[in-house]
Amino acid sequence: MEDIYVNVDPLKPSAASPNQPGHLGPRAKGTRRSRWGPAVLGLGLLCAGLLAGLLVLAVRYSVTVKELCTLSTLKQRFDEQLKDNIKRNQTCPEGWRKFENACYHHSDQKKSWNNGRNDCIKKGGDLVVIDSSQEQKFLLEYEGDFWIGLTDLEQEGTWKWVDGAPLILSNWAEKQPDNGNKNAAYGEEDCAHSRRPTWNDVSCDTNLRWICETSAEDAQISMAQ
Repeated sequence: MEDIYVNVDPLKPSAASPNQPGHLGPRAKGTRRSRWGPAVLGLGLLCAGLLAGLLVLAVRYSVTVKELCTLSTLKQRFDEQLKDNIKRNQTCPEGWRKFENACYHHSDQKKSWNNGRNDCIKKGGDLVVIDSSQEQKFLLEYEGDFWIGLTDLEQEGTWKWVDGAPLILSNWAEKQPDNGNKNAAYGEEDCAHSRRPTWNDVSCDTNLRWICETSAEDAQISMAQ
């Protein structure tokens, strides 16, 4: 009787099937990568678009600010030009003369310095304040002596204009002001008058003509009332 021998190999675990749980094949890995790829690309494009938009807005903002500054400067120049044109076209009331941006009235009466000043105030102005050589030259067209708005009534020797401004432009005659040169006959000379072509100090009670001054703009307002 023959003996029968059978070779039995040890059982080896078979390769896992791609369909078995826990097995991640090449196709599944590629699928996961393909899902994230478009999302990352889209996010990158979105960021790039936002950055580009911000740059455009920044440029437009800068341009707008420059345009606003330019418009503001032009408006300021236009307003100044308009004011100058209005001043040049303004007229003075009857009996007044215009020089530059002011109106002047030469009285035909003779009164003290204070009374002359009160008359100017009633007319909407004050005694003339001379603050330029051009204005001084213009006033030389008026003949005779007349009061101007210059006094040292507050403090002897400190001359001020009626608007409170200190005396800067001076046109005193030689050796003037002298406050009467200590001569009692002249009294205190605390008010100034124009005595062509210069100024002189004299007693404020002296009766002289006077010149009133007001701005052309204020004169227009007075005329409208």
